[in-house]
Formats: sequence, C-alpha cells, structure tokens
Amino acid sequence: MKRFLAGLFALLLLSWGASARAEVDRYVIDLDVGDGFTMRGTVTAPLAHHGGHPRIAERLIVMLPGPTANADWFLIDADGYDAPAFLAEEDGDTVVALDPLGVGQSDGPADGSITDTDWQLPYMRNALWQLRLRFLAAKVGVYGEGGLGGELAIKLAGDPLAPLFVNWVSASAMLYRESTDFTRAAAMSPEAQAGLDFIKQVFGGYLPTEAANYDGFLANAGASQDVIDFTHATQPGLYATGPMRSLAFADLPDHPLYDPRPAHVDALVFWGTADIVAMPGDVEEMTADYGSCGGGRARYVAINGGGHLMRLGPSANGPDSPFWSEFRQFARHH
Repeated sequence: MKRFLAGLFALLLLSWGASARAEVDRYVIDLDVGDGFTMRGTVTAPLAHHGGHPRIAERLIVMLPGPTANADWFLIDADGYDAPAFLAEEDGDTVVALDPLGVGQSDGPADGSITDTDWQLPYMRNALWQLRLRFLAAKVGVYGEGGLGGELAIKLAGDPLAPLFVNWVSASAMLYRESTDFTRAAAMSPEAQAGLDFIKQVFGGYLPTEAANYDGFLANAGASQDVIDFTHATQPGLYATGPMRSLAFADLPDHPLYDPRPAHVDALVFWGTADIVAMPGDVEEMTADYGSCGGGRARYVAINGGGHLMRLGPSANGPDSPFWSEFRQFARHH
C-alpha cells in the first residue's frame, strides 16, 4: 500500500510538472510618461486562470534595448530566442519589452540629440511606477542593453527611491571607462562626432539605420539565419542619437560614461568572451564600483563565446542556455 501511494504521489507530481507550463498572452501597452510623451511596450504574460489578462504579477521584468535597437528585438520569432515567451511560460513572469522615448513605437522629442540617459531617466522612472501599479507587481526587475537600456538600468538603480519601483537590475553590452580599438575607431573618433553633428542638423538628431548596420553584431554573436532575418525585418528605422552622442563625445577614462556607485539594488552584469566592443577589465571594474555608495551589490558573469549582443547567439538559445540560466536564477532569488 505504501509503495502504491508513493507511486501515485510521484505520478501526480509528474503530471503537475507536465502541465505547469503556462499559456501566455501578448499585447501592446501605452504609458503616458509626462510632457505629452507616450511610451509603448509589448507585454508577454501568463494567462490568468479565468482566461483574461493577469492583474497581479509576482515578478515583472522590463526589457530595454540598446541605442540603435527597438524592443521588438526581444521578441525574436526564432526557436529559443523569444525570451519573454519562455520566461512567461517557464517561470510565470510578466515581461514588458519597452521602447524608450525616441525609439521604435514610442514618442520622441523634436530634437533626438537630447535623449541621453539623464534626459530619459525621469520618464523611465514614471513608466516603471505605472507598470508596478498596473500589474500590482511584488518584484520588478529591469534588464537593459548597451548605452541606452543598460545605462538606464544602472541609473535607475541609483535613484534614491529605487527600491520602491525596482528590486534588481541586469545589464549587458556595457562600456564604462575603457573600450576596444574597434569602438574607439567606429564611435569615438572625430569623424563620428562630426557625423552626429551632421545628423542633428539634417535629420533632427535621428539616425536612419538599414539592415546592413546590424550585420557586424549579428556575426559577432554567431546569430542563426532566422535571427538575422528577424533583425533585418524589424530593426532598421530612425533612432534618437542622444545615447550615441554620449559615447562619441566621452572623455574616457577620466570621465566614465555613468556612475554605478550610488546603486541601491543588486545587479547582474554580463560580458561575453567574444565581445568586440567592451573589455573584460572594464566591465569588472564597473561591477566592483557598483553600489559602493548606495549599498547595492553586483555580480559579474562572463559567458564563454558570447558576443557583444550575446542574447542573439547560441549562448542565449533557450531558457536553459548559459545566459538565460544565470539570468533566471538571479531573478528568482531577488
């Protein structure tokens, strides 16, 4: 009898595990963030038991793209690369892929050159407040990439009221005090500065991109053809140049791009060993400085073979990949 009951209990557990994968819903959300600006995002969330949109989110994750990317890049229609979908299915997370102002489907100012992360910060703080209240989220995390999303994540963590609207942050593709020769030649040269001045005068501070502009990063990530095709179809467009100007006119290493020391909440910081833009010592230094004044702690993770945008390559393919395994474990414990 005991063996029978034990076997029945094990069968019930297996049956529960097989059905525990949540059904998900996906829809667009608009946020009035002030000064007449609307910020748009895409919500991916587990369906509530009654079949409608969930009202309460145990864990809300907001994803912010880099300077010449929009939030659709998180919703890659390729096997193992739609992270919001598998985070909602596997972990029950509610995920919002959000376009900052001047990017994608969100509004932007008339002069796109003013949209550096300091300018973006109060609007993004407003968006996080609204999202936390709308979903009654117990925990809110922000994942950001590069000189827009990543910098915003770090700066949000340094807000004196940060623990009220964000519980943890994560960032990848980050620069701090140093950069590779490739980055200095491509983005920090006098020619790059002159180019951004020209874009401000002719295009109102919005940079037009085309499919070929993304190929170097796709190759560096080892992206599959499905990921390449999705990128070419969704990412070309007009992008506010504020974050790019911050990099082009930076005075490294004497004046770092941002200050991680005031951070009040914990962070997970990624670097890929194949990164052609960021240097490992630079990312490690930022991680060491993080929270030294505000009390937040940062953990540095190097992903073997990961490129600058490692999320697009095999090291981030699926929920159990090296990148997403680290991310999911960190999110669950914060």
